[in-house]
Parts: sequence; structure tokens; C-alpha cells
Amino acid sequence: MPGGHHGRWLTGLVFLVSGCAHVVPPPCFETPVLPTVVKSSLTLDDSALPREAGPYPTDASYQGLTETDCPRLSARASTLGNLLDHKAEQLSAGGRKCLLRKEKAAELSCVALQQAAVEARHRSAGEAMEAFYHLIEAEGRRELLLLGLTEVNESLMRARELRSKGLPTPVEIGVIRKQLTDLRSDELKLRITILQLNARLKILLGLPPGDYALWPQADLKVVPEELDMNQAVDYGLTHRPDLAFLWTLANCLDGDSLAFASQALGAVSPLLSGTSSCPCCASLLARIDCSQTEWACQQLRSLLSERQRQATEEIRQAIGVVAYRVQLVILARNNVESEDRRVKELEEQKEKGLDVEEELSKARLNLYKAQGEQLAEVVNWKIARAQLRQAQGRLLEELPWTDYAPPPVPPMESAP
Repeated sequence: MPGGHHGRWLTGLVFLVSGCAHVVPPPCFETPVLPTVVKSSLTLDDSALPREAGPYPTDASYQGLTETDCPRLSARASTLGNLLDHKAEQLSAGGRKCLLRKEKAAELSCVALQQAAVEARHRSAGEAMEAFYHLIEAEGRRELLLLGLTEVNESLMRARELRSKGLPTPVEIGVIRKQLTDLRSDELKLRITILQLNARLKILLGLPPGDYALWPQADLKVVPEELDMNQAVDYGLTHRPDLAFLWTLANCLDGDSLAFASQALGAVSPLLSGTSSCPCCASLLARIDCSQTEWACQQLRSLLSERQRQATEEIRQAIGVVAYRVQLVILARNNVESEDRRVKELEEQKEKGLDVEEELSKARLNLYKAQGEQLAEVVNWKIARAQLRQAQGRLLEELPWTDYAPPPVPPMESAP
């Protein structure tokens, strides 16, 4: 091995042995050099494509997914939650074999680990619920798009029939074909969205892969709620798992407990970064310096206080969003009712013998569009309600758990 390469390899090894594994050693290959080229135009070549899109893949068989099963299954399948609970069980079993002091440390750190697991399960359930509701919207919009495609196809047939008779068409055939292409494109995009949402939900819910799709089953009735702001905030401050986790660390754990919990998380630390913009609170425990217990607890108390303020604002904001979403649903419903009245008026005129085919076709398309927008607003309201429950730490309440029970949340009144 050449001397320069050997030196770099040895430097990297020293970093790894010293615990600085996050420092990446210099590369052991020459820096690549790309050729210099002249900028040219990018020309598309679609000569290999068939003239018409399709046929589309046949619809897979469906398996029903209810609004209750979605968060339950996703919480149960949470990889991080299960891993943290497993570590807590191992820690508890090991602590019982030690001295009394160690046993107490293991017990307290187990509580912290279990609360971190609950938070991880809440995050997984929140992600699954959002995907579940978006799947409802995508499937509902696709049905409306298919109705629109039928309507435009009939318009195209009428226009061709008129042209064959040498009569003028109310709408140019080229315009109708463009409308038909746009609708087909939108339907294909929805198929892609549905495919992606199904894949995401299967992963989050721990479902087996296979040639089947999920059919979301939910009550889409919108019932406005009168929410008490202070009660909602108080509930969240006493039930959120991330606050319970920080409270336990800041007020219950001593040096031994912190060391026990940190060691337990050492093996799973690569998984603790979380998937959302806010990292999983369990990642904090893996970074605690247990050699300075008092300083660590002071920092945790400060973090708890800040997190409580943040949670308060999150809950207040979530309540406001839910209220505004209800108003948007009302406006969308009014638009649907207006378009529906127009369709019925034109249908009555058609029954009287008036030639209103093209106006009626356009009105039906407008109705389908308005119904899709109403469905989207209802879905946004459902998502807002789920986000409020998650902000309060109650997303997994009243679910029929069969193999999992969250640990009790400690009282928060003594927290700073």
C-alpha cells in the first residue's frame, strides 16, 4: 500500500477508535475530472411511444382500512417504538439483577424509554392518518374524474356526429380533445398518487407487500365542535408524551438512571433522528452527558419549559385551523349546491325539448370539480382534527389495543 494512502487509512482508523466515527476520513481515490462540453439544446424524442396512452393496469383487489385501524396498526408497527420498548424491557430485566440503587435507576430510565416509545408511536400514527385521509381524497377525486371523462367523451361523440352531417359544432373538436387529454392526464397523476399512498401506508402499518390496494373507510360527516382553548391546552400539557418524557428526565432521573437510559439507546441511536422536521425526543437522551448530571438536568428543565410553551402554541394554532377548516367546508358546500342547481335547471330545460346539451355537459363538469374541491376541504378538516389530537397527545386514545398499553404519564404540575 503506498505511504500516502496508508497514512490516510490510519488517520481514519484513529478517529474511529477514539469515538469520532462521525468524522469522515479523506477519500482514497483520485478526484474525478469531467470533460468540458459545449452547451446544447435538449431535444425530446418520442418516436418510440405509441399514439395513444393506455391501456392502464387493471385495478388490484382491495382490502378495507378503517379510520380506527389506521392509527392502531401504525402505532403497533412503529419500528422505533417497538425498539425502544424492547430496550426498556431489557433494561428492566438487567436492573432487577443489580443492587437496589441500580434497580431504581433502571426502573426510572425504563419509564423514560417507554414514554419515548409512546412519542414515536404517536408520530407514526400521525403520518399514517395524514396518508389515510389523502388516500380518501385521491380515490374520491378519481371517481369524479372518471365521470368527467364520460361526459367529455359524450361531447366528443356529439361533435363528430354533427360534423359528419355537415353541421357546425358548438365547441371545436380540437378543444374537446384537449379537454379529454387534460382529464386523462389528471387521472393518471391520481393513479400515481394512489399508488404512492398505498405503498406508504403498507410500510407504516406493517402490512405485507402484494398486488392489492387499500380502500379507506371513514365517516366524512363534518360536525363543528366548540373547543375550550384553556381546557385543550391543559389537557395537552398533561398528556403529551414528549413533555412526559422530558419531565421524567428533568425531575426523576439521577446520574445512574441517565447512564442506564443512555446506554440502552446507544445501539439504536442511528434510528432516533425521526422522519419529521422536529426530531424525535428520544434522540435527546442518546446525547446526554451523564458525567454532569446536575448540569444535564438544568438543561432538561429549561428545554421542558420551552417545549411546554411551544406545545401551548401548537395546540392553540391547531384549534384555530380546525375552526377555519369548517368554514372552508361550508363555502365549498355552497359552491356545490350552486352548481347542482344549475345542472338541475338545465336538465329541466332539456326535458322541455330545448337544445342545452353542451351547456349541461359544461355544468356537470363544473359540478364534479366543485364536489372534488368540497371533498378536499373535508379531508383537510379531518387532517386538522387529527393534528389537534396529536398536538394534545390523544391521537391514540380509546383505541382497542390488544398487545400494547402506553405507560402512565406523570403529573406535570411540578414541572418548571
